Amino acid sequence: HLKKDGATDGNSTKMRIAMATAESLVWQSLASVIIPGFTINRCVALAHFLLASLFRQEVFGGISTETTEKLDHWGPTLFGLAMIPVIVRPID
Repeated sequence: HLKKDGATDGNSTKMRIAMATAESLVWQSLASVIIPGFTINRCVALAHFLLASLFRQEVFGGISTETTEKLDHWGPTLFGLAMIPVIVRPID
């Protein structure tokens, strides 16, 4: 608020700065950490679920147990990493 001599109220300025900082922190946290992290987590969970479903149906019947264990471990992880460039555009 302006005082009669044209100076601003110091408390008001500090409050606006604090509010702008808090708002930026919340939105940047959502846009940069929470939403992408949740989205990638759900993609990995979906890939793991689909692989488990395929294993139950014995789609990979001719593949060794060691290979299926590696596929079960690394497949969803690699799928999650591959989703990063795909989700950037919709989240922005």
